[in-house]
Amino acid sequence: MEVTIDFFLLLLLLHIIGDFYLQSEKMCENKRQKGIKSKCLYLHLGIITLVFAAPAICCHTFIPWFALIILSHSVIDIGKSYFEKKYPRYTLYYFFGDQLLHWAILAICASALALPALPFQRQFLLLILGFALLFKPTNILITLVLRQLNVTPRTEKTLPSAGHLIGNIERILTFVLVLLEQYSAIGFLIAAKSIMRFRDNKQTTVSTEYVLCGTLLSIGCAFITGICIRYFDRILTLLPFIYR
Repeated sequence: MEVTIDFFLLLLLLHIIGDFYLQSEKMCENKRQKGIKSKCLYLHLGIITLVFAAPAICCHTFIPWFALIILSHSVIDIGKSYFEKKYPRYTLYYFFGDQLLHWAILAICASALALPALPFQRQFLLLILGFALLFKPTNILITLVLRQLNVTPRTEKTLPSAGHLIGNIERILTFVLVLLEQYSAIGFLIAAKSIMRFRDNKQTTVSTEYVLCGTLLSIGCAFITGICIRYFDRILTLLPFIYR
């Protein structure tokens, strides 16, 4: 079962790379606008195929499950694109549903395979996975949550990329501090950012709410990710149906 968990982590890392880092915002927007007629949708599916081809080449017993991953990913993404175009107000729910289905398929594939030990330490995989989750995936999640809550700034006096950069830095700092169990330093980080962001008295109430919600979501995601990575093996022992 140890190898199954490690292989699932590897598949999950590949999924995050293919589904987030090798897919641009322009591709996502094209998929939302054109739905199943979008060329970017099929380009993305081709990229996913190439990403998951690596373990299929290295392990021939993975080939049938590789086919299942690609087929399921295609069906899920085509369905998501269709509903996003028809009912665009529920984008956040589509995001969660899409990722949960992908993760479930990967878990099924990993649990069905009997594999030799992987040439990776679990802690290394967890660390890389944690960092991968906290950049683009979390940026997208926070954007969707704020949009769903209608918490958006009335004016755009700052660069969107600057907000993403600040968010990335605070999440990485929080993540590392959780791994080091320096929880008091996280409180100092939150206080320092709050002073810097709220010292401008000209901010509107909406802008203040936007900053506050974004900060809490950002640091919250980093804290939860750090706890899950730091105590991963201990958490697994609480799930007897997975870890035995």
